[in-house]
Amino acid sequence: MFRIERFPQKLTKFFAPLEGHFHWNRFGYFRNVVLAITLAWGRRNVANLYRCLEAKTHRTRYNNYRRLDRWDPPEALRQKAMETLGSMRPRRGETDDITDLVKMLFPRNGNQQHAAARIILALKASDEPLASLSLLEREHGISRRTLQRTRAKLARVGPIEYASPLSARYGGRAGWRLSGRMSTALRQLADKLDACKRDSRPEHRTKDEQLISLLRP
Repeated sequence: MFRIERFPQKLTKFFAPLEGHFHWNRFGYFRNVVLAITLAWGRRNVANLYRCLEAKTHRTRYNNYRRLDRWDPPEALRQKAMETLGSMRPRRGETDDITDLVKMLFPRNGNQQHAAARIILALKASDEPLASLSLLEREHGISRRTLQRTRAKLARVGPIEYASPLSARYGGRAGWRLSGRMSTALRQLADKLDACKRDSRPEHRTKDEQLISLLRP
């Protein structure tokens, strides 16, 4: 069994931005445990990882930073991910992904965001319509209620649609597939808005006023 006697100097810069998420000296415990997880094999609980560390404190100290709610793991992970993306110097638009899309469609609902992303990825990977999406329940731990609600909203908004068995495009195969209705409708809406902004002719303004008066109850 190996022993980690000191923390490698070359890794200090990698972990340094995360130090602000910890109180007191718990950052050192966190850093050592992550290093031990990377190098160890077999069961990776604190008791086994502690044997790899040349530690001067009791192993319970290495468990306290996880048990006590004094740091925010998702925020720490998000910060490190953003730093890594920034170091890659991506061009504008390159960091857009499916998570941005599902957050727009399902704001403040993490379960449906996850279900929507899985549905879209599954349909994107399939060359033909999927007769059922129930496989996603078992593979990714999505409840049937969440999956059905998410699928219904995606179909209502437009990113997916159900292909009829009467459709000649898929040779009579029925099932769910990605749809172009939403993107087409949004392009048409954008064209209408642009045309409305550009058109400033007086005769059109008079016509618009007359049409608007017809909308009054």
